[in-house]
Order: sequence, then structure tokens, then C-alpha cells
Amino acid sequence: IQGRVYFQKVIENIGWLFFDKLFRMGVGLIVGIWVARYLGPEDYGTLGYAQAFVALFSTFASLGLDSIVIRDIVNEPSCRDESLGTAFILRLFGGFLTTIICLSIIYFLRPGDILTFYLIGIIAVGTIFQSFNVIDYWFSSQVQSKYTVYAQNTAFIIISVVKVFLIINKSSLIAFAWAALAEIIIGSLGLIFFYQFNGYSMHKWSISWIRAKKLLEQSWPLILSGLAIMIYMRIDQVMLGQMQGDFSVGIYAAAVKISEIWYFIPTAIVASLTPAIYNGKKISESLYYQRLQKLFDILVMIAYGVALLMTFSSGWLISWLFGNEYKSASSVLAIRGFCITPFFLKSVQ
Repeated sequence: IQGRVYFQKVIENIGWLFFDKLFRMGVGLIVGIWVARYLGPEDYGTLGYAQAFVALFSTFASLGLDSIVIRDIVNEPSCRDESLGTAFILRLFGGFLTTIICLSIIYFLRPGDILTFYLIGIIAVGTIFQSFNVIDYWFSSQVQSKYTVYAQNTAFIIISVVKVFLIINKSSLIAFAWAALAEIIIGSLGLIFFYQFNGYSMHKWSISWIRAKKLLEQSWPLILSGLAIMIYMRIDQVMLGQMQGDFSVGIYAAAVKISEIWYFIPTAIVASLTPAIYNGKKISESLYYQRLQKLFDILVMIAYGVALLMTFSSGWLISWLFGNEYKSASSVLAIRGFCITPFFLKSVQ
């Protein structure tokens, strides 16, 4: 590590992302379990159903642009404003499209279910504000994810306190959906602040329809891939909600919450090493594949370790965290632990 400045930046960046995810995982798990205990399996299942339903279509909001825009910025630093501005408009359009799709489909799936319709509407609007996440592309390309950590953790802390306040005051289910939307908005404002704090301006962003067409031509396989992944990850909760009701979704969602807290690991590692892998591609094809292989190896070993840990500890873990109301979730968690491995591999792919 000594003397390798760029590698030091990568290590520091991974450290910031791990701190972000570990902090959010710890606090989020405590507050999330408190929310689950407060709402009970039925209402917790309704909220989980709404979140899973929106997640199914969230790929249309991100449009698979993340890695492509980061690559373009790394390869063409002078086109930063054009890349970010174009990506922002595309993601803004994608957010509106996602909201319309979600509300249209749920209207036919659950006619007359006004509560679920409102929950999905509020949560889906969050995808519109997530268009400001393009600022994170710039920070990632410069290996400066600490600013994203500052922005998102500030929002996370504020809303975690709000959720505790909602529980203490015995607030309605809909209030927790508004809290989720508020977290996205505050996080977006934080990204804007730190972008300008570092001497950049969104006013300089420009839109290129030629670049937009090029981005979409390159991202459509990633859109399909992302859609397949989200269907794989979320269709179970949506199907349970349609076939057995929201109580079953609540039980299942408890197991999902525990199994998915580990998903930060590949996200943090891959986000930090992506620029290095792109640079390896510039140097030689063999170095590019060598770095990819090392990344696959590390993540698979971590995934197997976590999967075995959850399988053998699922029973007492669910009862201790969620209470006896959720005890049937333990068998679900034992199986879902092994869903971690394909997710880790997906993160690299």
C-alpha cells in the first residue's frame, strides 16, 4: 500500500462506504425491528408489500446508468457536466415513468385498496427525487464517496429519530411511508450541498440528446438485467401479498430484513474498485480479468461464510429480534441465507 496513492484512496473509499453501511445497518436494524414490533405482522406486511412492489419497477428509474456514467466520467473527465446533466434528465423521466407504472398496475391488482394505493404512490415518488443520485456518480468516479456518506447518513439519522417519534406517538402506517420519502428528499438535498461545497455547480450541467441516445443504447441490457434481479429479489413478497395476504408478507419480510443487511458488503467493495477495474482495462485485457477474478473470489468466500452463519442461527435470531409473533420467519431465513451468494456475484457482473 505504501507509496500507491490511488490504492490508498480506494482503501479509504471502501472504509467510508463500509462505515456508512455498517452504521445504517446497525441503527436501521434497531429502528426497523422496533417498527416491525410496533406495526405487527399485518401492517408491517402491508408496508413491505408496497416497498417490494415499487422495487420491482425501480430499474426503470435508475435505467442501469450507474456504471456506464461512472465509466464515461473516468474516460472523459471533460464531459462531466454533459454526462451528469444528461443522466439526470434520463433518471428524472425514469422516476416519473416508474411512479405511473406502479400506480397503474396496483389499481388493477388491488381495486378498492386505497391504503396500499397511497403507500405505493408515496414510496414511488421517491424514485423521482433519486434522480439527484447522479451526483454520487461523480463522487464515485473520483473515489470520494465520503460526501455521499455524509449526505445519506444525515438524512438517515434525522428520519430514524422521526420514526422513533412516530412509534412513541402511535402514528398511522401511512406516516412511515411519508418518512421514507422524506429521507430520500433530505439525502438528495445533502448531495446537492456537498457537490456545490466542492466547487461544482448543477447550473453548468448540460443535456445532449446524442449522449442520451448513446447511454440508453448501452444501458438497455443493464435495464433488463436489473429488472430480472429485482423480480428475483422482490416478486416473492408481491406474490405472497396477492395469494396469502399481508400477514404472510410481514412474516416473510422479517426474514428478508435480516438476510439483506449483508448486501452492503459487495456494494461497498464494488463501488470503490470499479474505477480501478476500468483503469486495468486501459492497461491490458489480462490485468482487467485478473482484477475481476480476485473480486469474484473475495466476495464468494464472504457470501458462503455469511450464509452458513444465518442458517445455523436463524431460530434464536428471529425470536430474539422480532419476538414470538414472527417466529415462523426463522425457517425462511435459514433458506434465504443462500440467496446472498448470487446477489454478491450479481454486484460484480
